[in-house]
Amino acid sequence: MNQYVLLFRAVNISGKNHLDNTLLKSLLSQKGCSNVVSYINSGNFCFSCDLEYDKVREMIDDILVANFSFNVNYYLGSYQDVKKMLDDFLESNFSEKGYYDNIIF
Repeated sequence: MNQYVLLFRAVNISGKNHLDNTLLKSLLSQKGCSNVVSYINSGNFCFSCDLEYDKVREMIDDILVANFSFNVNYYLGSYQDVKKMLDDFLESNFSEKGYYDNIIF
């Protein structure tokens, strides 16, 4: 089973561009994802799925178009890719390169 990290950009838990975490968690589960968790209602998720990356991306696009009335930008990565990215970032001298205020997004 593949593990994924799903990070949304420019969404709110209330108000404009509201992304209902409970609904999204339910929809991901209905589509066959398991261990779906969100960090403090942030709109960011970790989950497991038997599907390969391209199929998961298609599934997420379909869920967003069918259930939300605004364009949602997101990052989808495997757990391993995100872990490597963060490890590499933390090992770099990011403070000298000005990365400190622009991590990942």
